[in-house]
Amino acid sequence: MWNEDTLADILREHRSMPPEFPYGRRLDSAEAARIRNCPELQPWLAQTRTVAERARTEEIPVLTFSRLAEFERTGGRKAFEVVNHERRLRLQALTVVSVIDETDLYIETIEDLLWETCNEYTWCLNAAWPIWRKPDNIPDVPLTRYIELGAAMTAHRLAEAVYVLRGRLHPLVEQRVREEVLNRVVRAWIEAPKPYPWERMRMNWAAVCAGGSGMAGLLLADEEEARALLPRLIPRAVRAMESYLQGFGADGGCAEGLGYWQYGMSYFAAFAEMLRVYTAGEVDLFTDARLTAIAEFPIKCELAEDRFVNYSDSSQRSFLNPGLFGLLRRRLGMRLPLLKPFERASMAPSNLASVLWYDADTIGGSLRQGTFVLEALQWVVDRRVRAGNWLAFSAKGGHNDEPHNHNDLGHFLLHVAGDNLLVDLGSPVYTKDYFTERRYANCHASSLGHSVPVIGGELQAAGAQHRAELLALKEREDGVEVTLDLTRAYALPSLRRFTRAFAWTVDERNDRAELELRDDFRLSEEGVGLQEAFVSLTEPELSAGRAVWTGRAGRLVLRYPSERLRAEVQQVPIHPPEGPGTMYRLLLTLSECRFEETIALRFAAETAAKRSAAPRLG
Repeated sequence: MWNEDTLADILREHRSMPPEFPYGRRLDSAEAARIRNCPELQPWLAQTRTVAERARTEEIPVLTFSRLAEFERTGGRKAFEVVNHERRLRLQALTVVSVIDETDLYIETIEDLLWETCNEYTWCLNAAWPIWRKPDNIPDVPLTRYIELGAAMTAHRLAEAVYVLRGRLHPLVEQRVREEVLNRVVRAWIEAPKPYPWERMRMNWAAVCAGGSGMAGLLLADEEEARALLPRLIPRAVRAMESYLQGFGADGGCAEGLGYWQYGMSYFAAFAEMLRVYTAGEVDLFTDARLTAIAEFPIKCELAEDRFVNYSDSSQRSFLNPGLFGLLRRRLGMRLPLLKPFERASMAPSNLASVLWYDADTIGGSLRQGTFVLEALQWVVDRRVRAGNWLAFSAKGGHNDEPHNHNDLGHFLLHVAGDNLLVDLGSPVYTKDYFTERRYANCHASSLGHSVPVIGGELQAAGAQHRAELLALKEREDGVEVTLDLTRAYALPSLRRFTRAFAWTVDERNDRAELELRDDFRLSEEGVGLQEAFVSLTEPELSAGRAVWTGRAGRLVLRYPSERLRAEVQQVPIHPPEGPGTMYRLLLTLSECRFEETIALRFAAETAAKRSAAPRLG
């Protein structure tokens, strides 16, 4: 951890911007031409130019008060977020096109958008406004100077536009942007009467808020007024980054999931690179020994090509920014996950930085087969390819008070030939209720929406005291075995002990895999209801003692003792960000329950090659 006095002294010594500032490569005409002519970037550049042209020809979307107040009135966020996102997206696109295409066509549009952004009463995301969260509705600081995700990100993007377009903007626009960024974020953070809670958070908030605010200050430090603030600003940002890094275990695992890993790591890496360049390498956060394992977290999350483990509020399909990984590989020498070219104009900290860091050598590659264990998180992933198709299994332990928590101890995923057939729902559309005590009324976060049992009518309970214990883990050449004690996952006095054992085996000769699932229950009374539950986005076909989930190139077959277990399928509406859908929840209800019960089930994952040689079940 860096000494804050040492940091301050180093920052006082540096009084000029190196030519590679801010993102580590000299941004001149030659570099612009390299990016402009890069074959892999053409689809992304075309999309970015489309956004820039839309910004030039259409009016700026208006952030009305009713949109701002929607969260307070209804708990919804979409009305505000759609307009706010579009305004920020336009600024990113306009900045990139003006720099990379070396054109002044959009300068007036940029000036109008910068001016209008400065007119916003607050840069905070409406869901994070402190007035919604305080009983007396009085924030500790004026809302205009309150710093959270939205304010930090906006300050960075405004400061970036002013820096990379310096000399091309009207002086009054540049002056106003500088004043607003310094007053609303840089000075506001330094002058805050007490630390913000996010400064000590061991999650993405610390990286995004500190990174955005710190980069805003660095980008404006070509003038003395901002430069004089750096010795007080940057040590505080570095301290918050230390809190962020403390949220990872020794294995580099991120309990928030892959989406939030990329969000936080993008801001950490961008800030670290900018600070390294500004100080001519004297302050290099990339030397932290923890970072390689953290940066390689996505490798362990891959189930198959374009499919990921998505515990917590994450998505099973995530776009990994190849620019970010280009930077991480250069600074850390890390291994890379499977990467695709830029797909869309993403909301990375800086799209300009992303294309500067982009390296065609990072694209492609192949997934590594085998077992991957994140011991601190109690996650296990095993993936193998058979007949050109991926077969994968993952299970988790942990506890029920993780960042972006789901009550999901003992939950597991099964991937067959391109489809997650037993799934994690990921996040719903975010609402006010989802971040209150009513969170677990939503099946996305409740154990109702996970492949875990219902015991005595009880779902899993929330809280750090409700946790799993890893009893056994055995990696084999053809799979993996995992046993978890899940007794404390439930606040049920009659539950004396509950263990869940997984045995995952991939058959190389027959292009199939099997998962043996064994649940052992010990109860203090007879007659306690037991229901096994398995969650999918694919409706299973039921027949005597069998359930079949059919994917595009494979299927999953469950065999169960129908004389003991009664099967039914519940259809539950879900509301993920991509639009409404249906969760299919297979329930297997035990007809009679004794003091000690064992339920043993077998899943067979079969690829299309195997299916063509096998009789159809059901």
